[in-house]
Amino acid sequence: MNSSTIQFKTDIENIDLAEVPFADEVLVHFQPESSKYQFGKPYVGKADLTKLRGVGHAGYAGRTWGDLIPTGLSIDGPEDEWHDVPSPLKRARSALIYLKQNPDYYLSAEMKKPSWSFFELHGDYYLDMDAAHRSVIARAFLWLNDMPQVVSGVTVTRLDVHRNASD
Repeated sequence: MNSSTIQFKTDIENIDLAEVPFADEVLVHFQPESSKYQFGKPYVGKADLTKLRGVGHAGYAGRTWGDLIPTGLSIDGPEDEWHDVPSPLKRARSALIYLKQNPDYYLSAEMKKPSWSFFELHGDYYLDMDAAHRSVIARAFLWLNDMPQVVSGVTVTRLDVHRNASD
């Protein structure tokens, strides 16, 4: 897809969270330990954000998608006001600006740079330490445009539970 020919809705900051069906879904904290999981070889593929269950960053764990979607944020103000961000996402403002400038980034199958990494376990996805802001922006953007909430060109590492691992 090429955004120069298609007009996408990118005004995530104006979303009414009451209309977002996944706003109350909580993201758990997830950092896989080598003693519990067997790590497969990382590959470049797709991640279904509707199956994103957790994050590696403790600061975002336990929060809902609605907590993290940067609503009510003005991106038109002077840069010295950008520090007063109502979203817990550290890079919310810059991510919103980038979305408006380059929505194709979230639609392209090209390998994402900087890297955007997920763990896949039993069909569910868990975000590695970085890219929570991109994942939140991507899911809100894709939902807002009635598109599948899937990102391509991301690194996926499949996990299997060790046979002798206990919960």
